[in-house]
Amino acid sequence: MLRQNLWVHKGKVNGSIGTVQRIIYSDNPPPLLPSVVMCVFQGYTGPAFIQGVPNSVPSPVSSARRQNDTVWY
Repeated sequence: MLRQNLWVHKGKVNGSIGTVQRIIYSDNPPPLLPSVVMCVFQGYTGPAFIQGVPNSVPSPVSSARRQNDTVWY
């Protein structure tokens, strides 16, 4: 589930539920979190990022922590 609006006019909005297709990690140095998660969102209307997989789009990964109702990225 997306937790923030990323590309509103193409349908990549907060609350959209997608299906993970691929998880991509950076090579140097290997991180704890992936760099990008490739997902399929049925409401996404932009170009496909995985050839032959309609509605596929990258979603950046970020870590966040909450403190006193404030979210830090």
